[in-house]
Amino acid sequence: CGSVMTIFGMMLPLLNGFLQSVQSEALQALTLVGYMALKLGFEKIGRVLASRLGADAMPCFMFVASYCYELNLCHTLAKGFSWLQFIELLAFDAIENGYHVWSLSRHWGEQQDVADTAARGRQYFIVTELLIREFIEVLVVLQFLVDLIIMRFIRPEFNSLVCSVTDLEFQTMALLLFMDLAVEMLIALATHSFLVRHGFSPIRTLRGLIASYFPVFFVCSCAISMYYMSLQLTQFGMDNTFQFLWLSQPSAQWRCGLTWEVA
Repeated sequence: CGSVMTIFGMMLPLLNGFLQSVQSEALQALTLVGYMALKLGFEKIGRVLASRLGADAMPCFMFVASYCYELNLCHTLAKGFSWLQFIELLAFDAIENGYHVWSLSRHWGEQQDVADTAARGRQYFIVTELLIREFIEVLVVLQFLVDLIIMRFIRPEFNSLVCSVTDLEFQTMALLLFMDLAVEMLIALATHSFLVRHGFSPIRTLRGLIASYFPVFFVCSCAISMYYMSLQLTQFGMDNTFQFLWLSQPSAQWRCGLTWEVA
């Protein structure tokens, strides 16, 4: 829990605030590398724990890591960046997915030896990680799109993400997310085809994972969603740019969300 709150609850939102405050595209692109570095660092912690506690807890660990990362990524895309940075964020996902496919291919010769339980375990560990990632990458973007549309039309003045955007800006925001969803679905279909072609049953395996870990998955998804939504809520005052105009400027007037105007 400590690593989850430190990396995804504190460090990623702080990176979001830094991205909002810098103007240089080169510095923004460099900062985006930190998103992937933090996620990989979290997954490394998970592998260390798995070597001591066993692999049974890893699906939950991977679910939390992927869910937090993707939800934070959706928030980042919704705030608007250049097309180059949009492509950079999508490239991170594609490269990580390609790495897992390559890792699975490295152990391919081991699949022929069905008596090698350790080899089969390594393969299914990688398959499990791939399936959870692809499932989350599609599910979270779709969920965020629905949440975004609801927040836009129901009490938008209390949400810092949508309260001050124009209709055109909101359409651009939705377009970026729909493009992200389309790319994630294409990657998921390619991964599914790859696994089926090599003798795995990805749909059956994913159904088994969800059935086995559904209570944990459900509680974690609700808790993570509520936490990230609270960062946008006016009443919580989560100004990750650390300007806090309502404190530093006594004459500031609230406009909406976390937007204040100095008279």
